[in-house]
Amino acid sequence: MPKKSYLAAIFVVMLAAITVYADTYGPEEPAADMSMVAGALASVNFGTDDPIAVGSVVVASWHSRSVLVFNITSIPQGSTVSNATLALNIAGVTGSPTTFKIKRLVPVPTSVGMTWNNYTTGTAWPGSAGASTSGTDFYAAEISTITAPSGTGSFTITSNSTFTAMIQDAVDLSIFRSARFVMVSDDEGALKSWSFNTKENATAGLRPKLTVEFTSPTTTSTVTTTSTSTTLVQQALIITE
Repeated sequence: MPKKSYLAAIFVVMLAAITVYADTYGPEEPAADMSMVAGALASVNFGTDDPIAVGSVVVASWHSRSVLVFNITSIPQGSTVSNATLALNIAGVTGSPTTFKIKRLVPVPTSVGMTWNNYTTGTAWPGSAGASTSGTDFYAAEISTITAPSGTGSFTITSNSTFTAMIQDAVDLSIFRSARFVMVSDDEGALKSWSFNTKENATAGLRPKLTVEFTSPTTTSTVTTTSTSTTLVQQALIITE
């Protein structure tokens, strides 16, 4: 039988690229920073105070915990966080405080409504007062045993795997995209505390600053072209009868 050879040439060009951009968020001041104090001040809001305290103030049972909230919506979802630092300025020291920890908060506190009892106006902390319950008030991971200087001046919490992971988790959220932290003294029950300057301070260099280094993937367009040219062949299907 006579045979015919048919050459069907399919020229397919696929252009698909993912470009990775290195970028930096900050140094960025917090959107909100405030203290909450137990005891007789449990219903008092300190949303505009400078400085704010971490430790026990006035009397040993008045525990003060400080909250920082950073708006990180400018970091695209899908970004990979590689480094994070938090710069603080110590305005004062009472007693001889030893260490404190930083926890990432679950609810979003507001500067005008947060107190020891409530995280926003009229709404109690979901777990217990003072953001004290793991899983409902704060996530389990924490930066523990942070030793701050015994005197005043600048102090930076440098990047470590836990802090980087905390920021990464915040970046990955689809809603409430903020990095929100509570600082808790390990000396609660003793009259010891640090006080830190806030965004309300008149000197910009004394305000808290969060810096995050990340890479943001951006996908470019995909173009597909089909040709039957017999000279430009990337894939050839030869059918023989």
